[in-house]
Order: sequence, then structure tokens, then C-alpha cells
Amino acid sequence: MSRRPIALLASAATLAAVALAALPAQGAEPDPNTPYAYYGAAGGTYVRVLGSTVISDPTAASSISGTTYPNQQSNNVASAEVGTLVRAGAVTSSVDVTKVGTTVTETAKAQTANVSLLNGLIKVNALKTVTHATRTGTVLAGDSDTELVGVAIKGKNIPLDVDNNFGVDIAGIASIILNEKKVEVVGGKITVTGSALKVKLLKAYEGSPIGTTITVNPTTASLSPSQSTATPVGGFAYGTYAKVNVGTSIKVISGTSALAATPQGSTFGYDIYNRTAQLNVPLVLQVGAIQSVANSISGASTADVTHSNETAGVNVLNGLIRADAIKVSARSQKFSPGVRTNTAKTELVNLIIGGKKIALDPAVNTTTTIPKIVKVVINEQTIDAWSSKVVGLHVTLLSPRSGLTTGAEIYVAVAASVTY
Repeated sequence: MSRRPIALLASAATLAAVALAALPAQGAEPDPNTPYAYYGAAGGTYVRVLGSTVISDPTAASSISGTTYPNQQSNNVASAEVGTLVRAGAVTSSVDVTKVGTTVTETAKAQTANVSLLNGLIKVNALKTVTHATRTGTVLAGDSDTELVGVAIKGKNIPLDVDNNFGVDIAGIASIILNEKKVEVVGGKITVTGSALKVKLLKAYEGSPIGTTITVNPTTASLSPSQSTATPVGGFAYGTYAKVNVGTSIKVISGTSALAATPQGSTFGYDIYNRTAQLNVPLVLQVGAIQSVANSISGASTADVTHSNETAGVNVLNGLIRADAIKVSARSQKFSPGVRTNTAKTELVNLIIGGKKIALDPAVNTTTTIPKIVKVVINEQTIDAWSSKVVGLHVTLLSPRSGLTTGAEIYVAVAASVTY
């Protein structure tokens, strides 16, 4: 029987959130014949407090993990805002990996425009960060570099070309690192991290405590020997995604929000979170807090993988569809070769479609249609021998609305898990 991955809703959903832990370290030295796994991530803006995410995980997050080459993902968002801490214009990110002969190259890119931090104390016209890791034969190498355009800190212009890890302090307010780079090689594993701009508060600022860290263009590229004895696992969870098909291509209206996914070698039983405080695509999609969780354990012939998402304060198509909260989970369990169980579920809190309240526990693939306006599939599930996938709400436009064309699709609360 051939190995078949989860059927994806969109290419953006194949990947993990930037907040995922890197692949576990390996003790063996690199060898040309050793299979290598990869993990890469990129995003636009990221805010944390003393090691804990409190306001916003990476915007326009892209990430990939696995052992199959080539692989890639990209994402974008029109703007990002976190109070007066962060305001930014267009954000794009991408991660890709290729293998040519014995050379593996992974590249993570992020580009953010019109950045304003701390209510204009720090301003930047554009930032482009490129981070890469390579393995050629037994040689590991990596680098990260950022192009800076129009950087001004407290009214003082910064040169376009600055060295890696260039530091600037705003006395008593914040410490700043420009063009951040860190390369770590341990045994056969290399991890390269970079960012365009990292700001750490030296005192409380408008409700954000001392130690709050703002990162623009966080990027990671990591290569390590793969765990060939473990059962391969995968999956993802995210809050929202909107797209429209244009011929044979897909136009992304709003990229995946709060993506979380399990790496190829599992999360070793730990929860991996990705959270976003809110999302607003005017007239199309507004939601409050989003949380996605990935958890997995993998052994030689057994595995247990669960992904879940909870999205609150849902407002789709300017009030046509509303819900206080939607929660989904997908689980895939492998007990022995050929023995698996795959399950999924959806929980709803006060879902209203076109003025009609929907039951709290809807049947699988419940469909509601507002004639000539929208079709809504609730608790949409796809389960096969290898995987489970669930979409809390799958909305398809039957006519133009809110600036979208007929056929545009909006997904709210999505999770999928797979064991091989």
C-alpha cells in the first residue's frame, strides 16, 4: 500500500507555524548516506513577553518540515497591527528546500514594509531577511542577512548596510538588534536563525511589561539527521484561510492564521502552540482569539497525533455568519502495522447563519445554503486509513459579495492529523 499524505485544503496548510520547536538534535556526525530532515519557518512580526506569547504570534507565517524534496510554502498578509507596539504594511514570507546530488539547501525569507514600532519611535520603509542552511556531503553551513531600507531610530537614520547583530540602545526604553544572525552546529545538526529587527523593552510600555520582545522577520532554517526508526507523522491546525480560484491558480485572500503543526519526528508528547490575538479582513472575515495546538508521539511501529484549533468571535461576510466560538480536533492513532484509528470532531458555541441558529453538535458534513448567496458546510470531515481532517466551517460564495467573486472560499477552524 502506498503512503498517501493528507489531502490539503490549500498549499499554505501543509506547514507548521513559526513557533514550532526545531527538529530534535542528533548525536551522530553527518554522513553523505544519512537521510536528512529539515525544518524551516518565516514570518513578519512576532511579539512575546519573557518567553511566553501574549499578543501575537508570527504574522503571514510560513514553515515546512519533513524528509521529502523539494518542498516549499509561502504566505502573505496586507497589514499587521498590535496596538501601538507594532504597525506594519504588507508582509510576505516563504520557505523552500531543494536537494541536488548530496547538497541540501533550505532557505527562509521574510519581507515587511512600512514598519512602525513603539508608536513611531522606530520606523523602517522596508526589511528583507534571507536565512539559509546547507549540507553538502558532510559539510554543514549557513548564513542570514537583512536588507534595510529607510531605518530611523528616534529620528536618527541608520546606514543601509550594517553588520550582523548590530546593536542600538534607546536609553531607558529599549535595546535593539539589527540584522540578527545565529548559526548553531551540534553533531550532524545545523540551525540558522535570523531577523531584521529585534526590540526588547527595558521598561513597561503602554501595558506591555519590561522584557517584551518584538521581532520583525523572524526566520529559521534547520537540517538534521532524520529519525529513520520512528513512524513518520504529520498534520496541522489553523484558524482561518480564504482564497479564490483564478483559472488553474489560487489567489490567497487571507493566509492561514495561527498555524501549528507537528514536525516529521513528532513533538515528543509536548504541546506546540500558535496563537493570534485577532484577525480582520474588512467585510470578509473578522475573528477574535485563535489558538492552534499540535501534539504527537512516534515510535518504531506506533504513533499518536492530535491537532486542534479554537477560534473565537467569528464574523464571516459582515455578519452573515457568526459564532461565539468554533473548536475542532483531528486525531490519528497507529497501534501496530496496519492497525489505525482516525477520528475528528467539531464543537460550536452559538453559531448563527443567516439569522438561523445551528445545533451545538452538528452531524458530519452538515450543509446549509442561503440560495444564491452562500453554501456552508459545517463539521466537514474527511477520514481515510491514514488520516483525519476536519473543517469547522467551509463557506463558498454562490454570488459576488463583500468584494469577493463567485466561488471564493473561506475556512474557519481547521485541523488534520496523519500517521504512516
